[in-house]
Amino acid sequence: MFTGTAKASVGGTIVNWSVVGTQNLNSDCTGTITYDQKFDGKAAGQINISYHVLDNGNEIRGMPVDPGTNIICNLRLISRQ
Repeated sequence: MFTGTAKASVGGTIVNWSVVGTQNLNSDCTGTITYDQKFDGKAAGQINISYHVLDNGNEIRGMPVDPGTNIICNLRLISRQ
């Protein structure tokens, strides 16, 4: 399970964005994740992302596959604890 929070601009209004999702990782380092999202605590439907794992697992780059969605996802591991 993945979770996350961010700020997002929705129609020019800045809102708190939170997501909870499940993912599927393939043996070729590609995968998909489906998030249930909320804007300012209110349900906002699902978002589906296709991604690639890079640099021996230190980086993930993804993009939504839903029509009309305009975000990118770049995650970089800072440290292992």
